[in-house]
Amino acid sequence: MVSWPASVSVALLITALCSGCMTTTSSAFSRARAAGVANFVDFPMRAAKCERADFGTYSAPELRELATLYPFQSRAEISAEEGGRLSCGFDRPEEYCSWTTSGVNGGGFQKARFETFFDFEKFDCTSERSFAFDEYFLLAGGEEGVMQTAVLEVEVPCQLGTSTVQFDYWSNSESATVKACTVAGSGGDPSCAELSLEPNPLMFEVPQNIAPFKIRIEVANLTPDNIVLIDNVAFKGQICEVVPEESEIERIGASTVPLLPTTIPSFVSSTTNFVQIPEPAESGAHPTLVSSVPTSRSPLLQQPIVDDSAIHQEVDSDAVLENDFDLTEPANDFEICDSLQCNFNANDACFYNPTGLGSTSEWRLGNGHLGNRHTGVRQNPNDPSNGGFLYVGKEHFDQSGDVFVLESVKFGLREPVVLVFDVYQRSYGPRLKVCLNTFDNCPYTNPPIRASEWWFRDQEVIVEKSAQKVYFVADKISANLYLAIDNLRLRSAADNRPLCSRAR
Repeated sequence: MVSWPASVSVALLITALCSGCMTTTSSAFSRARAAGVANFVDFPMRAAKCERADFGTYSAPELRELATLYPFQSRAEISAEEGGRLSCGFDRPEEYCSWTTSGVNGGGFQKARFETFFDFEKFDCTSERSFAFDEYFLLAGGEEGVMQTAVLEVEVPCQLGTSTVQFDYWSNSESATVKACTVAGSGGDPSCAELSLEPNPLMFEVPQNIAPFKIRIEVANLTPDNIVLIDNVAFKGQICEVVPEESEIERIGASTVPLLPTTIPSFVSSTTNFVQIPEPAESGAHPTLVSSVPTSRSPLLQQPIVDDSAIHQEVDSDAVLENDFDLTEPANDFEICDSLQCNFNANDACFYNPTGLGSTSEWRLGNGHLGNRHTGVRQNPNDPSNGGFLYVGKEHFDQSGDVFVLESVKFGLREPVVLVFDVYQRSYGPRLKVCLNTFDNCPYTNPPIRASEWWFRDQEVIVEKSAQKVYFVADKISANLYLAIDNLRLRSAADNRPLCSRAR
């Protein structure tokens, strides 16, 4: 047990999920991960296999030589405050990941993929840790020279409630040390706790901080003889931004404050701690909730994004304000498409936050048929290719008192657009509203149910030029009742032409 001073108050939780085994092809790894079995290992079988002389092991330089290496950003293309992702799988060219890398006596992490001949069985025998390959990953170590430290970090403008960070980690030896750190401001000293190497994913907690800070994953003691891989970094929490007291948001008035509960999920903490980053004194700044961009391309389609067993922490609603509307340049059509269009078929919620401002429960990803045959969700005939959608509702679990808020990133418009989407409803009771900027401006409410129609296709909301946020707000979800949305797309309000040429 790590001993910490009395001032320590930031909790670090290291847990493990046992879920999959290694196979011999990259596609098999992806299938295993999608089935939720990415880290289960049959140790006796692997031990017997690895005792055979024909398998052997890889050295760190061999692994580095076999990997095709690509640069990984030392500066975020889009910051978390601007809507970049805090959860990254490193697989998509336009992932807009906000994590960056740096290094001591080296270049830090590089993006990598095994694109040539590679023996997965031999790799499996190289280390006792398992690692589910899914296209690209991050790599450090295995280089000649002095001992290195590789850093992966992200700048967080402000965080309400406790967040968790988890990631997959692999090393060919245990000589490298893995630390989770927080760094106050831009030049503060890091406060770190070493992670024990439990089965993947490694996980730690970061408490509420309403001052800008960094979350850091640090791998130290990297020698030429060891190499580390990291993948599937997932952030679960609510970020915010600090708005000056005299800003435009103060002049907008109290009408912009959402009249919804402001309970923010907080995960159970453990006994290993960071030093708390001090919150600012009476400096005339307030935290403002912004989108915590969808956490990851999680393959667990029908699992809650936040654990139902989580403890909830109340947040002072007086401190919860709308976003600063100070956009200097409206976004172009491509950026608007990235911001608002989504068909939920890529196993994520695109740039929407499923636990948006005011949520007491989360929207969840679903696929195909879900729930009971009478009131459950059925596949959308308007989207037969994959069948992904976002939904609320549970069997045998009353959520009629919960509020589900799906929140867009902040965007800008040069002209009004029409947001088009499909809604699934099969029962009386569930209510859906679409709100623009505030929860007092909700031009859309779901229509009455019809016995012959379950998916209500091509629902429309005119998004005026002044809009900068869209909220899908659902409530009155009793036990065994469901509501779902799908195929969010954009049309021009002037001539009804489609604005986005590609599906997301």
